[in-house]
Amino acid sequence: MTIQIDNIYSFIAAAENGSFSAAGRKLNKTQAAISLSIQNLEADLGYALFDRSRRYPVLTEKGKFLLKGARMMISQYNNFVEQSRNIFSTNPSHISIGIDPLIFAPEVIDVLSDFSKLFPTVRINLVQQSSANLHEKIEQDEIDMAIGLFKVSDRTTLNCVLGYYVNFSWVASPRYYDQNVSNMLSYEEFCNMRILVVDGIKNVINRDVCDAFQTWEIQDSLTALSLCKNGVGLACLPDFIVVGDIASQQLMKIPLAFDKLNKSYCRTSTLLKKTLGKSPSLNWLQYRISNIDRL
Repeated sequence: MTIQIDNIYSFIAAAENGSFSAAGRKLNKTQAAISLSIQNLEADLGYALFDRSRRYPVLTEKGKFLLKGARMMISQYNNFVEQSRNIFSTNPSHISIGIDPLIFAPEVIDVLSDFSKLFPTVRINLVQQSSANLHEKIEQDEIDMAIGLFKVSDRTTLNCVLGYYVNFSWVASPRYYDQNVSNMLSYEEFCNMRILVVDGIKNVINRDVCDAFQTWEIQDSLTALSLCKNGVGLACLPDFIVVGDIASQQLMKIPLAFDKLNKSYCRTSTLLKKTLGKSPSLNWLQYRISNIDRL
């Protein structure tokens, strides 16, 4: 059984306006067209919706019962049509999102997975670079959204929403850390070790931590992780990257005897251009990422 939506409209209009002619005027159709629509609907359903024995048609008991469901169905249908129009009229077909690998937590993957189901027609270009590079790209209109660890001064000209927290830890391979050092690493011992500084990590640690004599600048966190696991040096990395290696004892957290970390965690933020038009897909993405800790 296939029921035409126009027949439902005709049925509701006739029931609410008291006659087929009044329904025709409301829907800008002839009385005959309304009558035919209702007859077709009754044929599809297999029972009469109106008692036509009187001057004006009167709903049957089945018609009264069906009217409630018909109104609800039309309301949902109209909402669906409106949402569909909004999506296609305001959503870009392609968006470019930049995210700092230091904060690319598993929860972000979950958000992107949900996005793919809710906005299946929107294509994404995912750019992974340091927060500083992402800020430059969004300022130059090369990306639509940036997710990272941004300075307060970087947020003033952009639509900024604070997001989730990421915990960081100093880690090293046990074979590297066991080279005649104390349980609590002193600043002097720290400065004599090789420090693997991931691009963008200076937003997390104090700059004087980089006073170590042997400092390697590493472009990405996964390379730093591999070097760290192979006993090359110490690195400050997000906990979600090192948690498995700590559990398997390939890495260990390094306790510092000095307060050189600004804090053990940082709060992310998402940036959008203030001049960017309203986009349901980008607004949804910014909201979900900003509320990862609360959802």
